[in-house]
Amino acid sequence: MDITIIESFAISVGIPALSLILNGYVSLRKSNIELFFRELLKSGHDFSLMKNSEDLQRHFIYIIDKVSLETNVEKIKKWKNAVINLTSDFKDFDFKDNFISSLESLSVFDLTVLSLIYSKEPSNAFDPHFAQSITKKTGAYPGLVLQAYKKLLSHNLLEEEIKAKSLGGEVSMRYGGSGEVEDMNISIEVFYKCNPLGKQFLKFIGDDYKGG
Repeated sequence: MDITIIESFAISVGIPALSLILNGYVSLRKSNIELFFRELLKSGHDFSLMKNSEDLQRHFIYIIDKVSLETNVEKIKKWKNAVINLTSDFKDFDFKDNFISSLESLSVFDLTVLSLIYSKEPSNAFDPHFAQSITKKTGAYPGLVLQAYKKLLSHNLLEEEIKAKSLGGEVSMRYGGSGEVEDMNISIEVFYKCNPLGKQFLKFIGDDYKGG
């Protein structure tokens, strides 16, 4: 690891002991960190806001540890974007921890699905058949797309709406002896909606997000 890169950055953000902390990482983790710092420096962003904020410094050191364990280069770039945005548009955002936690938990594929969903962003809710177009674009197994939907829902980056429609006559359900539904006279559809939190999250991890 080129320690001069780390030292120059550490001094500029007011964490001179950072290079000493990073020396404890093993080779692979150091490689991730060096890539991360190169990306930060390449961005040309002014990180001086971090110098006078212990809160931002704590978040930064936490993110470094997550970067060191990352297996996907594209995810490291998302972490870079997050740090840039923490020291600019999101410096006063009250839910930094939530977004950092979401980024930690979601895979690059999950983030790709989220981006594709919001690039479409219909005025109304869309049904799971939209997953078919994502499957075609990504070449992923359909089950992985639906799994990504569920993960995004769990982080409140999407909303789910369940609609029940009568198939004629009264809406009714018939249960068998096991207590399970044997027959029901309704059609159930699940719709997904974009929401403001999802838009904000994409801005938090992006460097060129053009969503509304």
